[in-house]
Amino acid sequence: MGFLSDPKYMSYKGFQTADKAEPYFELMYLPFKEGAPLLWFRDSVRRQEDMPE
Repeated sequence: MGFLSDPKYMSYKGFQTADKAEPYFELMYLPFKEGAPLLWFRDSVRRQEDMPE
């Protein structure tokens, strides 16, 4: 299972969600510059059959 600080607190500090990979992972970032490209997970993270239970 992935680890992340409390998402509500991160949002309060200005972090935004860039991508999600169900069921556990949410990629958050802190934008320093407007118009910067968003980050994303690789496709291998999205394939749940590759993840151990």
